[in-house]
Amino acid sequence: MAPQTDRTQFVQAALHMTETVTRFVGVARAYFYAVVLSKDACPSCGGRLTMIAESRCRCDTCGRTLDPTVAFQQCSTCGGQLRLTILRYACAQCGADVPSRFVFDGLVFDAEYFRRKMAEHRAQKEDLRDRVRHMLAGSRSPAIESEAVATADMGDLFAALNQLVLEAVEIPALVTKARFDLRAYEAHAGSY
Repeated sequence: MAPQTDRTQFVQAALHMTETVTRFVGVARAYFYAVVLSKDACPSCGGRLTMIAESRCRCDTCGRTLDPTVAFQQCSTCGGQLRLTILRYACAQCGADVPSRFVFDGLVFDAEYFRRKMAEHRAQKEDLRDRVRHMLAGSRSPAIESEAVATADMGDLFAALNQLVLEAVEIPALVTKARFDLRAYEAHAGSY
């Protein structure tokens, strides 16, 4: 019993440590954003900015959201305006990659790029589906034309079926009873 108790205590301590580290990361992230945004103000109204996601902030006064990297940071090489390119920032003038001061530990996504790429992917998938449909439609075999069966000449259906199979199959004569005997059925079922 002692080893199980030790394991349980160890797991509880590890979970507690994970929660503590997660809370600390949250506090550190909030502090990092507060410091980084402390010298910048909303370009529209001059209000205080608060980070709401990786490289995305909102003005506390007017509610405008913006990318602070594009709005406040410049290229360290040539001083040019930055633009978001897929998962990174690049200078619009010289093309140099510029790390954002406003990203704590995540990735920045260019939503328009991913929206456009998903639309292209869906269109390509639909185009492929259409090409496969056309290809399969063209590979179908032609309809089989067979001779008409003269049903008037058939005296017996089973004999006609035997001719189609090319091998004679003996089908026993069908024996039918005149009526269902419920008492015999109940006696049979009751014997089990």
